[in-house]
Amino acid sequence: MGHIGTAERRAQAANIAELERLATQIAELRDRAAEEQQRLLRLPEVLRIVGLSRSEWYRQISLGRAPRPVPLGEKVRAWVQSEIQVFIKARIAERDARPNQ
Repeated sequence: MGHIGTAERRAQAANIAELERLATQIAELRDRAAEEQQRLLRLPEVLRIVGLSRSEWYRQISLGRAPRPVPLGEKVRAWVQSEIQVFIKARIAERDARPNQ
């Protein structure tokens, strides 16, 4: 007892190799997702994502509820995608915190 046969060793080696391959794929996907969250979005895309009008979006910024834009040039602004996602999650949390109406 305690001896592992050649077939079992090969099966274990194959399982370990598969786990290592999957771990590499997961790490690559995680890195890609992190990079995508750092995208800068221009106003039309932000408005499409959050579903607000331009005036309401700027009102939310002035109230400190929405993220401020990042200046890209003299007249060009953009927003960090991950900050837009935080804004959306905060609105959902506000909704869920209210009693049902």
